Amino acid sequence: MLLLYGNNTIKINTNAEDGEEISVLVSDYVIHDIKTDELTFDVPVLAKIFSEYQQASEKDAIPDRLFFLSHADPDISQTAIDLMFTPYELSINWFKNKHSRRTEENRLKNAC
Repeated sequence: MLLLYGNNTIKINTNAEDGEEISVLVSDYVIHDIKTDELTFDVPVLAKIFSEYQQASEKDAIPDRLFFLSHADPDISQTAIDLMFTPYELSINWFKNKHSRRTEENRLKNAC
């Protein structure tokens, strides 16, 4: 989620009586939730990626995809490649028959 959508903005309901919504970066939202819930990573390279995001967030400089794809640490760059790109492609029939496709991006927009 961070690698693909970290720089995207989502609107979150503040649960105020007036129904006010605030805009936040996906990266800030995810980092906050992981820290608040005191979650940890079992996979060291994912912990490294999260740490990079956390450090960047503290400096208000969220890294983009290219930062991780070309990272100096080969484990981070290879993991970023593996997570960002899929070897699968939708059949042309999905488009011809006008089936809706639920993408992560669509789910993210509808989640909050």
